[in-house]
Amino acid sequence: AWDPDFERQVALKILHPFLANDPQVRERFYVEAAALAQLKHPGIMELYAIIEAQEQPILVLEYIEGDRLDSVLDRTGPLSWTIAVPLFLKL
Repeated sequence: AWDPDFERQVALKILHPFLANDPQVRERFYVEAAALAQLKHPGIMELYAIIEAQEQPILVLEYIEGDRLDSVLDRTGPLSWTIAVPLFLKL
């Protein structure tokens, strides 16, 4: 998405509408946001804001250019542990 206030591209995380009506799922979503707001690391998206649209919470996150993990796995197949472990240790 585009953030016109700061003229930057952002990533949005939303709940599926079916899940957005479940109070427990919504609570976990806000807990996730609170935890993310406490983290600062180059391998983790920064949380910019939490907004509500049509009574649904939306996380506004730092946009990081790159392939989605599912796209990479579609091309490569499952990663061996010798490749996966070093990738995750960089986080």
